[in-house]
This record gives sequence, structure tokens and C-alpha cells, in this order.
Amino acid sequence: MTGALFIAAATLVFWRMAVLYVMTVVLATQVARLLKAAITLLDPGLYRFNVGLMGLALGNNPSLALWVAMVVLAVVTALATVVLA
Repeated sequence: MTGALFIAAATLVFWRMAVLYVMTVVLATQVARLLKAAITLLDPGLYRFNVGLMGLALGNNPSLALWVAMVVLAVVTALATVVLA
């Protein structure tokens, strides 16, 4: 429910922020699953929330380097969350 509200709010502000939010959340979820993260922490969104916020923050700059950085930073943030969880 919270994720849907984040997407709706981001879409109202600027559509690119919503796209980056969804992309980073999906990417972080896949990284967490590949690393066999604890499913009890995956379901409530622990691995997705920080990465989603990073995607929202990066959505303000329209450069191509941003899209590359978004992928790299989403993976790094998901890795850090899995290691620290």
C-alpha cells in the first residue's frame, strides 16, 4: 500500500521520478532474491524502501549518466542492505 502511494505521489510531481522509483525497487528486489536475502525481511519491503528513495532523489536530473548511476547505486544499496540486515 505504501509503495503504491509513493508511486502515485511521484507520478503527480514528475513522471520520471515514478519510473525511477519503480525501476530501482524492482532491481533491488531481484538483487536481494539473487543473494538469497531473508524472506522475512523481503516481504515487508526492507530491501526496497531505501533504494526507492534513492530512485526518487535521482529522478530530478534527466542525464544519461543518471540512468547508469541509478542501476549501479540500486545494486550497491541492495547489497549493503542485505549485508547489514
